[in-house]
Amino acid sequence: MCRLADNGNYGVKMGNQLRGPAVKTRWLFVVMVLTLGAAELSRGQDVAGTMWAQSMLADRFERLAHLTVSSGGPLHPAQITRARILLDRANAMDPDSAERWRLTWKLSDAADDPEASLAALRQYIKLAPKDD
Repeated sequence: MCRLADNGNYGVKMGNQLRGPAVKTRWLFVVMVLTLGAAELSRGQDVAGTMWAQSMLADRFERLAHLTVSSGGPLHPAQITRARILLDRANAMDPDSAERWRLTWKLSDAADDPEASLAALRQYIKLAPKDD
């Protein structure tokens, strides 16, 4: 084991990946920093600049969520939870991305959350009505 932070969280390094509570703390820290960064970017800018910054940050959250669940093996519940948090933040910042809502629908389905899955599917159909 190696100590990763002064707050007492430890993690085990397995190959190139870290496992343990410190990884969860690091993910939450990344989300918090990016969210605070978006708030700072939106201060003092015009509406178009704010929307652009939020859209860029939402895209970044979507990419992080995709990386979280694209390990190739079976998904761990913690991976699904992290990805859902990131996608929820992305959808709140930029709710007009049909592809993001499709990913949210699939992830909610994998998490066995029928209410969230149905809500995401409805939003996806609303944004992309002609998709088969």
